[in-house]
Amino acid sequence: LLAIFTLGSLVRAEDDEPKLLDIKLSDWIKRIDEGKTAKERRRGILAVEQIGYSRSRQVIPALIKPLREDKEAEVRAAAARALGRAMAKANAEAREDKKDELPKFETAREALTTALRVDKEAPVREAAAAALGDVGSDARQAASSLGVALKDKEALVSRAAALALRRMGKDAKEATRDLQALVADKGGDLEARLEAVLALGVIRDDLNVLPLFKDIVADPKTDLRLRRATAEAIGKFGKDGATASAVFSAVLISKETPRELKETILSAIDRFGSEGKPAISGLVAVLSDEDRGIRCLAMQSLAKLNRDLGESRKAVIQGVTKNLDDANSEVIVTALDTLGTLASEGLVGESDEVVKRIDGVIGREGKKLIREAAQAAREKIRPTKKDEKKDDKTGPRGS
Repeated sequence: LLAIFTLGSLVRAEDDEPKLLDIKLSDWIKRIDEGKTAKERRRGILAVEQIGYSRSRQVIPALIKPLREDKEAEVRAAAARALGRAMAKANAEAREDKKDELPKFETAREALTTALRVDKEAPVREAAAAALGDVGSDARQAASSLGVALKDKEALVSRAAALALRRMGKDAKEATRDLQALVADKGGDLEARLEAVLALGVIRDDLNVLPLFKDIVADPKTDLRLRRATAEAIGKFGKDGATASAVFSAVLISKETPRELKETILSAIDRFGSEGKPAISGLVAVLSDEDRGIRCLAMQSLAKLNRDLGESRKAVIQGVTKNLDDANSEVIVTALDTLGTLASEGLVGESDEVVKRIDGVIGREGKKLIREAAQAAREKIRPTKKDEKKDDKTGPRGS
């Protein structure tokens, strides 16, 4: 249905009433109100939406009416979605035009929240939730109603409500506890729980969610997608999420952990900064992972934790050095770059062995990229200029 409208152009009649496909807005509204079939009424709804709020203030009321009054669920659902899109477009246009204030859509928002709460048909409740999500943070007053909708017995409704809250971002903080309750409900709809986790990762209003998140990541029986989404959400907490470092480390060490989860965890650890040092043992463990990509990510993370390696420094250097024997160019270059970075804080008596291995790489490699990386790493460990050289056991560079 929408395609037939995008082909038409809006024009104005002599009385300045907007038209679509040479049909006046008032006639389209009449089709919504009096159309004999649901298809005809839905066609009117789409036409009114296409005309838009910027061309007539009658558009929003014309969409509210069928949402409240039409006897057919499919028409009410279509009206809800059209209303959300029309509101979102009007707000976007007001911002683009740098208007002093956004349009007042309280009545429209209330119509959507009412449908979300009381409409007997799940598709209409789902559409109302999705429409509020389209409006986003401008519908923040509906966050609590969407929180209640997370408990809807129909999974499609709870999913749509969770997605809407995620789209509202930090302005959805009123629904934080409801989102946590959904995530904690092991019998709840998986897709809805996923959306709830993602929403909490965006809102980040309550650190009390972190123990729940850590339990989910640590549980090997939990769905992999949920574990990954939760690990990603923890990473978004930044340094505050670093309390999960020890859990992340244990999951990395476990031989049962899927590659995809390891990858997500490694990305999250990078967001912790120096607070992520409790994860070092796990990072060291995956330096010998069978997956080359995981090893590269682990080396990069350890390079960022260079100043915090402490007693693990020697194990890190040895683990990274072993990766110089890999056949993959990316792994070799990453190992060389990491060793060059680690040298700035000392190689704890390993510099002779490291330089020997690097020289071996230079001697055997014909690839320019690898040779240049090896020479750069060697220069950082053993600078060419004599006055920059440090004793292997006393100076920070190459020590």
